[in-house]
Amino acid sequence: MATAVAAPYWWHDSESVVKEIIHSLQTRCTSGNWSYDNVKYNISAGIAQVKLDEPRTGNALRHKTVSALLDICVELHGRPDVKAVVFTASGFYFSTGGAFGETPEDESDFAPRLEPGASRFETAVAENLPIAHLLYLMSTLPQYKVAAIRGSIMGAGISLVAAMDYVVAPESRTQLSFKEATRGLGACCSWQATVAKLGVMKMRQFCLLAEDVNANQAKELKLVDHIVTGAAKDAFIEADALALAKAKEVARKCLDERQALKTTGPLQRKPLLQLAGLKDSVEALLEEVSKRHGLEPRCPVHRFSNQMWPYEAVQLEIVGQHMARLSLKRGHLLDGLLIALLELHRTAPGQVRLVELYCETTLEGLDDVKFEDALALLRMLPQLLLGRPPAEGQGLQLLLWAQCDVVLVTSEVSFDVPEGWDFPDEVAPGSIDAAAAKDLGIMCHVVETEQLAVEKICEKLSECAPNAVAQAKGFIHKIGSQPMCSDVLQELAGHVARRTEDPEFEDSIRALWDKAHVPIYRRPDHRVVPPHLVGQEDVEDWNGPQWQDDGSVLI
Repeated sequence: MATAVAAPYWWHDSESVVKEIIHSLQTRCTSGNWSYDNVKYNISAGIAQVKLDEPRTGNALRHKTVSALLDICVELHGRPDVKAVVFTASGFYFSTGGAFGETPEDESDFAPRLEPGASRFETAVAENLPIAHLLYLMSTLPQYKVAAIRGSIMGAGISLVAAMDYVVAPESRTQLSFKEATRGLGACCSWQATVAKLGVMKMRQFCLLAEDVNANQAKELKLVDHIVTGAAKDAFIEADALALAKAKEVARKCLDERQALKTTGPLQRKPLLQLAGLKDSVEALLEEVSKRHGLEPRCPVHRFSNQMWPYEAVQLEIVGQHMARLSLKRGHLLDGLLIALLELHRTAPGQVRLVELYCETTLEGLDDVKFEDALALLRMLPQLLLGRPPAEGQGLQLLLWAQCDVVLVTSEVSFDVPEGWDFPDEVAPGSIDAAAAKDLGIMCHVVETEQLAVEKICEKLSECAPNAVAQAKGFIHKIGSQPMCSDVLQELAGHVARRTEDPEFEDSIRALWDKAHVPIYRRPDHRVVPPHLVGQEDVEDWNGPQWQDDGSVLI
């Protein structure tokens, strides 16, 4: 008899949450009286087939589509006779994600019902909550879920993909686009499924740098399982056929065997490296650390200078444009590190958008409480944190790089895995190379030339809204570090609502329909520029180097 793997903690008590969500919904129909014309749905011989059928919108998750998928999930949660579900789509896109803008007239009957006089914030929460509920119900479906995907998939569409147990994708016309930060959002309330698959740190890299992931990269990340080659039209047809064949194959297996194959919901495996979240807000953490150690940051006028800075082992300085460098040298460094991190937390995200972290010491013999506080402050910096390890990372350095959003290494780099810290069972103390560190979940780009890689990161980050990046870090940690429940889903819907009230959001969205408009954070004076490019005449037109599919830089 097959044994189910341990349930990840974020799906703890999922049956209770599912019942609570279903109780709050008003369903319209089932497979027996299906009436939606934009989603096809039928059940036959123990297999449910679902087809997103609104190609004119790119199968976007508009109110009507979300309503249809919620009805399907409600029925399937109560149908143990259904053993597998197949998801396909019409047109060139599986799903382009959530839809912004005013509700079309033909969608109004499916929009959330609001009390008269509801505020813009309350309206935004109500509109985002159904997608949060949908992805929870989709992720925890007891059936084995198979999908054939295609096209450029964004936001909640990526979470639909991540909520599947098996995904088939054409090689030539598939791309997962984590573009929320370029739209002033930074994250969306549906990403519980994506974080569950990728883990917090991998998710942060893709989200904070608005990465595009092709089919082969998605397979490496275990978001795609089978790739179909060949011309797009033929590949679409073959992918749909393979998805249905896979569902039939799994449906013939016994219950224990089907459960052992699942990669989502309570039966999925945890990503290898999961970092602790926050008990309270970032502000509460800053206040707690300051009081516990009797430390206060310098006043703003002295920050990023040598004025009133007594710590020789720690340096914090401005380099480049909207960049800072944090260097750790040999000696007594924890007080200086904590002060430097408190100052970075008190710095507006738009003033410093990228922090480079260097470390030249093994970090042995440190005060455990101060070091853990430093790791927490590093992890929650509002700026993108870029790790630049030495050729041989010794002692506790690996714990520093595990807090970074991106770590740049060459293929020759190796790390010591320290003893006595909470690493996964699969990671034994000893030395690991760059490839193993990448598999572990530490954000490693293995590059040939680090300088060119930094240029590309600066270019990508310049396209992302600073406040969106800062708030997305806390948002992703909240999803990945505590069990999902109705209150948390409500709070996550509120995150998106708060982002839409930030002027940054309006500034970003305007660029989608006004091609002549450049958001403030993308203008030359606000872009992130590495120090060796500051002052060059061609910096405004610089587009950065090209990256190859394996993550290396094309020189």
